Amino acid sequence: MAGSARRRRVGRTVAHALALALGICLGTGLGLARAAQGADLTVILTGVQPGPGPLRIAVYTGPKGFATPEGVTVGKAVPADAPTVRVVFHDLPVGPVAVLAHHDQNNNGRMDRLLGLLPTEGYGIGQETGLPAPPTWEKSQFPLPAKGAQLTIIMRYPVADSKDTALAP
Repeated sequence: MAGSARRRRVGRTVAHALALALGICLGTGLGLARAAQGADLTVILTGVQPGPGPLRIAVYTGPKGFATPEGVTVGKAVPADAPTVRVVFHDLPVGPVAVLAHHDQNNNGRMDRLLGLLPTEGYGIGQETGLPAPPTWEKSQFPLPAKGAQLTIIMRYPVADSKDTALAP
């Protein structure tokens, strides 16, 4: 009986070792598959007016919560210290994405608006349509391929010394 108990212990040890090895292999494989599915997105902001407050860049991966803080998939805040600023987002899901940028000049964490409509701080929209209207998911999104992509966004700022509401590029 001692021999059969020993064989069972050895059998359990081998089974545990195999299960552990399989778990490590599967875990590593899943990790590699997840990393292989991620894509990098380089966002280049042009027309930045260097000054106080950060540039806040938000990436959205679906229409739910688009253009709201709750809908942001990933975001970054970087200094507005040059006319052109480059920001890289790593390991984003492949598929439709949209990018919005905002120069939070007073650093209050939100886009300030005149009468709740017109931006009073700099902003930029990926896939800009040229129409003076709030961004929509349908017009802002674009397919992010597995090889990654680069997106240039032109920042727009309110014209402070003009009586009209035109925005300067």
